[in-house]
Amino acid sequence: MPSVNIPLSAGYGRRGPDDTSAGTVYAPEWSALVSNAGGHDYGVIGQDSWKVTRGALDREIVIAAGRGFGKGVIDTTDQASRFQLPAPSSGSVWHLIVAHRDWAARQSSFTNLVGNSNAQLPARDVTPGLLDDQPIALVRVTAGQSQVTEIRDLRVWDALAVDDLVLQYLNRLGSSVTIGGVLWRRDINTLGNPVWVRNRTVDTVTDNNVLAGAPWDKRSPILSKFLSGSPQVAAGSLTTLGIPDGGFPNGGVLHVSVQITSGNSAKMCTVAEITTTYIKLQLLDEFGEPLPSGTAVPLSVRVDGWVS
Repeated sequence: MPSVNIPLSAGYGRRGPDDTSAGTVYAPEWSALVSNAGGHDYGVIGQDSWKVTRGALDREIVIAAGRGFGKGVIDTTDQASRFQLPAPSSGSVWHLIVAHRDWAARQSSFTNLVGNSNAQLPARDVTPGLLDDQPIALVRVTAGQSQVTEIRDLRVWDALAVDDLVLQYLNRLGSSVTIGGVLWRRDINTLGNPVWVRNRTVDTVTDNNVLAGAPWDKRSPILSKFLSGSPQVAAGSLTTLGIPDGGFPNGGVLHVSVQITSGNSAKMCTVAEITTTYIKLQLLDEFGEPLPSGTAVPLSVRVDGWVS
C-alpha cells in the first residue's frame, strides 16, 4: 500500500533506562501536545492541518501540511503529502486514510487501509506503544473514474468534528464530541455497555450575550473579570456569554465561577465550554431539566485568566 513518512515526530519515548536515542518530547512539542490533547485520544492542531483533498494525478490524494497527535505522539508535516490510491476492478471501494504510528521504528507515516463498498471504517491498528492508526479521512474510489469520487473528513479538533463517522473510532468512555451542532457523549447504558448518546442541540456562537463588566483586575500575569446581567437561555439550555473587551489577549481562561441570583428559575449551572472570548453555561431547573429557550437568568460571573 502507498505510504508517506512524516518527517518530525515526538513522544515515542525511550525503549528503556539506557536508551538515549531520539524520541524526547521537548518543551514546544510538550506544550502543544498537552494543551491540545487534554483527554482526547486523537486530534489535529489547526483548521486546515492534514485536510485531505483531491490531487491532479489519477486517484491521487493530497494531505495538507500541519500537526496532529495520537496516543501521546505529536507529528508535524511542513509540506503537503501525496500518494495515489489503487484502482478497483469494479464498483467502488472506500479507503481509510490514517496517520500510522510505529513505536518500534519510531516512525509516523500517512497510509491507506483498504475497506469495501460500504462507507465504514475497516479494521486498523489500535495498540498504542506498538502500532496505532489515527483516522483522518475516508476516501471512495470508483472503477473508471480518474479522481477520487468522495472524501469524508474524519479529523477531530479538540471535541469538534464534522462527520458522524468519527463516532466509529472515538470510543473513550466519558468523552464528548460536537458534530454539526449536535453534542454526543460516550456513556454506559443500563446493561453496562458503552454507547454514544445524542444530547440536546448546542447553540452556535452568534448574538452573544455580552454582560456588563468592571474593568480588568490586572494582577499580572493573572487577569480577573467580574460580569453581571440577565442573559437569555438558548437552545439546549446552553447560554453563550461573550467576554468583553476582546477577551483575554494572547492568553486563556483558567477558571470560571458563577453565582445565580436567588429567586430565579435556574437552580443549577455548569460550565460547558471555555474559550478566550466566550464561555458557555448550562442552566437547569431544580429538577435538572433544561430551562425554556428565551428564559432570562440573572447571574454574576467571575472569569480568571492569564496573559502571555
